[in-house]
Amino acid sequence: VTLLPLLLLLAPAAAHADKVLGAELSVVQPFGSGTSGLDSGTGLDARAGYELPIPFLLVAVEAVFGVATMNPADQTNDSLLGYRAMAGARLGWGWLFSPQFFAHVGYGRMGSADHVPVRGVALDLGGALDFNALPYLRAGIHAAWNRIQGNVQAPQGGPSAYNWLTWGVQASLVW
Repeated sequence: VTLLPLLLLLAPAAAHADKVLGAELSVVQPFGSGTSGLDSGTGLDARAGYELPIPFLLVAVEAVFGVATMNPADQTNDSLLGYRAMAGARLGWGWLFSPQFFAHVGYGRMGSADHVPVRGVALDLGGALDFNALPYLRAGIHAAWNRIQGNVQAPQGGPSAYNWLTWGVQASLVW
């Protein structure tokens, strides 16, 4: 009977993770093979996930859905439109300012009426810097490398992958 208060004191508490909803608005800059004749475009990503409440550390798992456009340099072709659905993680540290690294993998498609679509594995790898002065709200900047890897042998002479860089602003609600 005397051990009961001690056991209750040492019993684990219920697990808890914060919910996170975020959005990123980006400049999209294509590079590499298959992107000649393409100019910059825009991107928008939406994120949802869970974050462990560890002081001064950010450990999150998240799902991301994003769209990106790449405009033709000569304005004679249609813009490329791509979308991605991915899952991954975000790691960071800090309190007022929080540097972060993130990586995601999933499925994506990039194409247009003038470009053979590439469908397959979508990846991103990047970093961010958030400002955390307000409760429940984070805002900051981000930059990332993105890729959609399609068929090994691309049909009709099109590229088998698209690579692009993104940079822009982001905001997240955390509760």
